[in-house]
Amino acid sequence: CLSDWSSDVCSSDLKRWPLIATATVVLIVALLGGPLYYRSQRSRPLTDKDTIVVADFDNKTGDPVFDDTLKTGLTVALRQSPFLNVLSGNKVADTLKLMTLPVNTKLTAEVARELCQRASSKAYIAGSIASLGNEYVLGLKAVNCQSGEPLAQEQVTVSSKEKVLNAVGGAAAKLRGELGESLATVQKYDVPLQQATTSSLEALKAYSTGLQVSHSKGSTEAVPHFRRAVEIDPQFAMAYAFMGLSYSDSGETVLSRESTSKAYELRDRASDREKLFITTLYHRQVTGNLEKQQQTLQLWAQTYPRDRDAHGLMSGFASQGLGQYEKSIEEGNIAIGIDPDFVIGYVNVASSYFLLDRFAETEETIQKTSKYKDELPDRKSTRLNSSHLGI
Repeated sequence: CLSDWSSDVCSSDLKRWPLIATATVVLIVALLGGPLYYRSQRSRPLTDKDTIVVADFDNKTGDPVFDDTLKTGLTVALRQSPFLNVLSGNKVADTLKLMTLPVNTKLTAEVARELCQRASSKAYIAGSIASLGNEYVLGLKAVNCQSGEPLAQEQVTVSSKEKVLNAVGGAAAKLRGELGESLATVQKYDVPLQQATTSSLEALKAYSTGLQVSHSKGSTEAVPHFRRAVEIDPQFAMAYAFMGLSYSDSGETVLSRESTSKAYELRDRASDREKLFITTLYHRQVTGNLEKQQQTLQLWAQTYPRDRDAHGLMSGFASQGLGQYEKSIEEGNIAIGIDPDFVIGYVNVASSYFLLDRFAETEETIQKTSKYKDELPDRKSTRLNSSHLGI
């Protein structure tokens, strides 16, 4: 207190000082924290019910190794998320047919936006890469497919070609958070792309080609591309898995088991979702242990509740092979709820109704598949094939 102030005033001010200090701190926190609180409370650009389309990268480098490769890497990175739902390759191919376009049409931003609208998706994600001297500049942008307004974007510069793939994964992780995913799940499900796929861009390019050929020409024609991928990188787990699946499609049981077993040995070199896929495939194709296959699928569905493939596979032989037809119907209907155009889901549900002697419901379900008659699989075979999956 100043010497010319009365002692009463001095005492009163001292008593009030803690209150003043507290009020000041609260005001500062409000001023600084207000924007953070606003950002945390604002509506998310996407919800866990929305689907997104991944467009092809705009490759401005002139290096063909980036063609298709970065899109595949980005898709793997985004599918690690239990929040985001990436439109499946099969669904993309079907929608392109409705647009009277070849299934291998390059998804430029313009094509991706129209496809996004037709598929009733919420947004598309477009990527770009350009060279700047010895460096590479990567960009990702999520766009509302109805309004054309950007929802989120990321840009990163890397110093070498070898760092590009992981940079795509890092940018994708940041984009996931901007689109509404919680920080906890972004951190939990974020395996670096070189570990989740391969460190070799050439191997990833061969794998990407294999996936494209599988959609456009069938599994048999895709085998050489998957084989090329594992020749370049013998540690590429998912390439072995899809080679095993393609051999199964072709009726090559022994080769399918060999490739699938190799994928299972290497499953730690995959993302969490892909580990679940590989383990499911292993118990289906190699051990024949349907109980373990079903346990894996249940974990898959719990971790990724909006993943159509988990429920779709559960509705098939995983439940039917155990005589759990009610479970098959339940899981099939969940898969159909996620993707109303999921033909295999209807087939599984109809089969289970039939096996329960519920013929009226069998017929009702079959009627729903009439518009998909060209897509119905050969039910004489119980082999798991790529038509069961949203690859």
